[in-house]
Amino acid sequence: MKLAVDLASGNVLLVPNIAGAAGIPLNDGTLAVPQGANFMTEPGLGIWHPGVNLMGFAVNNGVPFEAFELGTGTELNSDPISPSVVRYAARGFMPALVGGTNETAHLFIRVDPTVGDPQQAGLYVDITSAQLDTWGPAIKVIHAGSGDAIYVAQVDGNGSAYEAASWTDGSRGYISTWQVNGLANSTLFNALAGFPTVPNYGLFYADLSFGNAFTIRRMDTANPGQSQIRLIEEVGGRERFVVYQDGSVKLQGDVATGGGGDQASPEMRLFGSIWDGAAAQVNGFIAKMIPAGGDNNGIYGLYHQSPLGTALILQVVNDNAVANSQIMVLGPNALGQYRGASLWSPATLQLLVGGGTLAAELVVPAVADDTAIGTLTIHQGGVLVTKKVTQGALNSGGAGFRALVVPN
Repeated sequence: MKLAVDLASGNVLLVPNIAGAAGIPLNDGTLAVPQGANFMTEPGLGIWHPGVNLMGFAVNNGVPFEAFELGTGTELNSDPISPSVVRYAARGFMPALVGGTNETAHLFIRVDPTVGDPQQAGLYVDITSAQLDTWGPAIKVIHAGSGDAIYVAQVDGNGSAYEAASWTDGSRGYISTWQVNGLANSTLFNALAGFPTVPNYGLFYADLSFGNAFTIRRMDTANPGQSQIRLIEEVGGRERFVVYQDGSVKLQGDVATGGGGDQASPEMRLFGSIWDGAAAQVNGFIAKMIPAGGDNNGIYGLYHQSPLGTALILQVVNDNAVANSQIMVLGPNALGQYRGASLWSPATLQLLVGGGTLAAELVVPAVADDTAIGTLTIHQGGVLVTKKVTQGALNSGGAGFRALVVPN
């Protein structure tokens, strides 16, 4: 190589000595010196001196442009919080867009593996074991803009946009942290779909996990009223499903309106599968809050869903305004409708007081004239005594009348 000066432009040129040259490596792997295409002798291409200890590669094809610098230069980065002076050995510059171009880049690398050369890497960085936590990374991006710092467009194939392969215990595949307090509207991970297509595997997919696929470690000083997991509405952010710091869970239904009426809560669904001898049948229970009308009223309903349909089997009704509560175990009426037409109970229903003392016992009559109320425990003079209530014989007190006889 030799130095020459372009008298027309004043650029200092580096000219290869063609005689006896081994050639320039071309894209196909061959070596040749292109006829009449020695790029270092082309007017407008050359090497210049941009500063102390710096060598620049410049282009002057009507619009002067420095493409690259080598040496020991310094530059102040664009970090608005803690800016640093960066010392560099090589620095590239962005060329301007011209006709026929859509994007611009200082460095363009095309990874095009072939059968005999599959292990290509556009940029290969080797970090030694001497690196400690918080020390300098392999790649550092100072991002003061509002767009993407790194963008991967997956336009074909089914490859991964990002992979962190761990080979050592205690490593962290991905970490995103807050460095200052008060970033209330910032997110550390954002999976944006925005289309009605439902993904088969979800926006977060824990593939082949043996356990602890998702774990939250809460702060001991956290406010128990703060939520850890939330399902919110698109407009307004109203909560529909919430898991709080203390483990409490909330399910919240739609907002009641004058046109739409009262709104029940979402359902808690517990389903199993039952084999009926020929096929599997879904069978389960559904629990939800049912509005009862009035600000103070509420109903907790338990439904049974089977191949025959869904039926309300238990409800707890409460009216705080009048301190009135009721528990109803429902059965079907003559039409098979679960509307409280009959009250079902076990064979024996016991009411206990005083740490287990029997207060009342209801039993199912064996025959028409059998005892319906077995025992009553009555507080009498400070002493609990047992009274028997029996049913008199037919017509004992007149035609069609059954007398109750209480022995003293």
